[in-house]
Amino acid sequence: MTNLAYEIKNDELDSKRKKALAVKKKNEKALKRKLMRDASLALFVIISFAFSYINGRAGVSKLQSEVNHIKTDIITVQKEIDLKEAKLEKIRSSKLVEEQAQTLLGMIYPGENDKIYINSQETEEKVIVKKKTFETILGALFR
Repeated sequence: MTNLAYEIKNDELDSKRKKALAVKKKNEKALKRKLMRDASLALFVIISFAFSYINGRAGVSKLQSEVNHIKTDIITVQKEIDLKEAKLEKIRSSKLVEEQAQTLLGMIYPGENDKIYINSQETEEKVIVKKKTFETILGALFR
């Protein structure tokens, strides 16, 4: 009987061990699945952050390129402004105005023979002199 009791007890222990082993294997599989799921989620989060960072850097690079292009445009426009201001300053000088008036408009400086002196005492002569001066000016303009 001891053998039989021993065998029954052994069978019960084997049965309990098998159940415990089955539960343990089941728990290990569940734990592995949970770890794989957690690892996959962590990997997904890391990859998402990496793509976000790369995308952000690409945007920053694009904006930096635009800023550099605009700075180059500003420098070019500033050089044009400086050139035009220098040209304007040249035009403002009286010598250039005089030169262009002589070449383009045909301006002639009066010589000693062209000067007329007016006697302010005689009003009648003033009118005649004014008329002659006016005719001389008109003649010079319409040559």
